[in-house]
Amino acid sequence: MPKFSIEGQIQSRVQNLIVVAHVEQALVPSNKVISISSGSANGFFKIDGEEGISKTQIKLLDGVLVADAKWNKTSPLQINVEGKSLSLTQIKSIQELPFGGVANIHSTIHFEQGDPVIDGDFLLENGEISNVLLGAVKGRVQYQNDLLTFESLE
Repeated sequence: MPKFSIEGQIQSRVQNLIVVAHVEQALVPSNKVISISSGSANGFFKIDGEEGISKTQIKLLDGVLVADAKWNKTSPLQINVEGKSLSLTQIKSIQELPFGGVANIHSTIHFEQGDPVIDGDFLLENGEISNVLLGAVKGRVQYQNDLLTFESLE
């Protein structure tokens, strides 16, 4: 089979981005994970035969996310995400739970049987959940099988 290579640049604007828990269900508050009003994305990608890489810088929530992705035919897609100064106050809620504060995150996203698994560390400044002021909080977060968990909170 002939080998091929594709390279490209990514430039995009984000407006009214809504992340849902289940795409097959209606867009109702209980199915909405987060909503982001605007942002921008810039990056590159390269696919070389049966493997690929991409790096994208996403400016949103008054901060910056950098996502590095790698994949090949023997390893599933893995995305490393670094986020700095992300305003949770701008997204207002996560799964109907009111959130506030500014977060720095480092996480890895991979897929198990097509479902996303997110595992990472976070530092939240001026944290607020359901109108309870938390101040500075750091810990570990995991999302898998529609369950968001927090561990090692300080």
